[in-house]
Amino acid sequence: MRHWLIRMLYRCLHRFRWLLWWVWSPARSHQRARVQPKAKGQVFSPPKPTWVRNEVIRFKALMPHAGCRTVAHHFNRRWASRRQVTVGKSYVAMTLRKHQYLVLEARRKLKHRVPQPMPRNRVWACDLLTRADQQGTMHLGLAIVDHATRACLRLQRLSEKSSWRLLQELSQAVKQYGRPQYLRTDNEAVFTSPAYGCGTTTTARTTICRAERQLKSGRESMC
Repeated sequence: MRHWLIRMLYRCLHRFRWLLWWVWSPARSHQRARVQPKAKGQVFSPPKPTWVRNEVIRFKALMPHAGCRTVAHHFNRRWASRRQVTVGKSYVAMTLRKHQYLVLEARRKLKHRVPQPMPRNRVWACDLLTRADQQGTMHLGLAIVDHATRACLRLQRLSEKSSWRLLQELSQAVKQYGRPQYLRTDNEAVFTSPAYGCGTTTTARTTICRAERQLKSGRESMC
């Protein structure tokens, strides 16, 4: 009699254990989670507008080697204060993975687009270059190009790399072709020095104002 009661108790405990496993199994818990109603006050973020997606694609086309963090940083830097819209690196990664063909198409359009017409002497590009002769000696030179006509206004070898020497060549170009409206240079020390800015105002009668917008290492100056 005692052994019979022990066996019955053991069977009841075994079935009760099986019943608990069936109720709290992972599959049953997922089903209960799907059936559960949404909590009150639960807010989901609305989908991003279409222009946000297009802007992310455009940034990636302009910076093909940039990562998702860099693209998100530049997007937030431009549009966070203007339209109060920000994106994260996860959204950028998902958008670029979903629209790879649109990125390639945008890059193709940027590569083959026709430059907008502009008047002469509106934008000048000024940069330093080096050239080697037959003996292998490197020579320093200055090149000034007009963006509208693609004409090389000045190509002169420089004996020294100083702001005053560059001002002399810029003054000669201004006397021959007129004063430009914009002067675009890079972040070379001779172009960003106070002597270059002050000398341009006095020698070439040009007022240089540094623009706020920067793209890569280029700097656009307004005169």
